[in-house]
Amino acid sequence: FFPRLGGMSDTQFHPLRPDDQAPLRSLPATIVVAFLLLAQYLVSLVVMVVVGLLTCCQLFSNRRAWYRRLEYIFRVLVVIFCVKCNPFWAVTRYGREGSLPRGCVVMVNHRSNADPWLLTAALWPDIVLTTFKSQLKPFIPHLWFMEEVPLAAGDKEQVAKAMDHCKRLLAAGDRVLVFPEGTRTTTGLLGDFRDGFFRLAEEVGAPIFPCVMVGSEAAWGPGSVLLGSADCHVCVGEALPAVGGVKAIKRQVRDAMVSLAQSLPEAAIASDDPLLTDDPYPWHAMAPEVAALPKAERNAELRKAKPRRTGGFQVCC
Repeated sequence: FFPRLGGMSDTQFHPLRPDDQAPLRSLPATIVVAFLLLAQYLVSLVVMVVVGLLTCCQLFSNRRAWYRRLEYIFRVLVVIFCVKCNPFWAVTRYGREGSLPRGCVVMVNHRSNADPWLLTAALWPDIVLTTFKSQLKPFIPHLWFMEEVPLAAGDKEQVAKAMDHCKRLLAAGDRVLVFPEGTRTTTGLLGDFRDGFFRLAEEVGAPIFPCVMVGSEAAWGPGSVLLGSADCHVCVGEALPAVGGVKAIKRQVRDAMVSLAQSLPEAAIASDDPLLTDDPYPWHAMAPEVAALPKAERNAELRKAKPRRTGGFQVCC
């Protein structure tokens, strides 16, 4: 029905913007995409409950297969509802082709609330288990039927349990996707990477596949209830061995993400994208005292920043 994965052409649905203006968000896009997300939420919940109950005996004989079947159902419906049938969101994949090997860690930058849905479509048909905020579990009952990885920032005991859970998943041959920054960026710059999953990958010997996504900030960026039209481009890199210590691995992954962004076609990434310029989004509102700092110090401060409402997006009706 649609000419490419996830949407119509840019000239129809992806609003062009001047270089110094934020991506456009609109009420029509919010209504349509919210409806599709809700439809996916309800349909997948009903199907997963029915299939889960019909096959519950498998919990005692092959628990892993039971989980994977339900995770497959969930992801199929994410791809159909949230991308394939969505005229406002499009996903194009570049870089490494084919299925990712089992027992690997996929690391990707984090720009948008929509990233989990968009990455599910980009990495399909691979089932890649994703980390999520543990506070969301009561509101997303689907997670009780899947082996996604809950994380609670600041809770050392819970984080330790999550790492043990990841070790079991990787040992069983599952793929795990993490956002090494630990939060969404409001500047577009790669934030400071957390040590946890780099240390985990080194301990278990799991290869790391760096991945970069651009354009998702227009879909549903942090600090806004309105959604927009987004043409997202995902580039998957080759495996990096998790050896040499956490600092060295983090440096390799960061450099690989920047290289992947630079390898994207000109039509896939804006010339002022922070991954290319090492400057924040042109529309990002910085505090005067931060803007006055030398570039290296300014970026160091911005990489530490938590998501906050900056009023940095246009709205149209």
